[in-house]
Amino acid sequence: MSNLRYRITLLMQRVAKLEQAPSAESVFFDNPTKRSVRNLAESKAITNKVETAEKAIQSGEMKKDEKLIESEAIIAPPPPEEIVKKPGGKEFSTLNQFIIKTEESVSGVPNSFKDAPKAKPPTTKEKDKTKVKKDLVEKVVERHIEKKEMAKAVKKVLQDKKDKGEV
Repeated sequence: MSNLRYRITLLMQRVAKLEQAPSAESVFFDNPTKRSVRNLAESKAITNKVETAEKAIQSGEMKKDEKLIESEAIIAPPPPEEIVKKPGGKEFSTLNQFIIKTEESVSGVPNSFKDAPKAKPPTTKEKDKTKVKKDLVEKVVERHIEKKEMAKAVKKVLQDKKDKGEV
């Protein structure tokens, strides 16, 4: 009798799973906090602040190349000090990442659902050099750093991935 109940319970669970709606991840807003954490982990950077990376280098306990550490810090997602520099930062501080539409007169923030950034799937282990470079450039564009420094960072990280055989 208990075996029958167990089998019925399993059958009911399978039916419940089949009745679930398909995923619509691309319709949801991009959650900047989750995306930043994921991007920081994927960048393999020790920090996303260049000043902190420089202090870590000065400590002398880092096993990586100094330029690579700085480059990874630039590729990492922007810290709160840079997020505030984006549109709406003066009015809303770091909450500007979550603004879709506001009654305030703020330029540069999305005005509708269509304009808001949508969730993207996590980056995969891509081997194509041009796709990896494009991904790195997309990440570094978010930063408020000199373009010359951005270009150096992309080149250095791309070279490191090439040396490791990831590209």
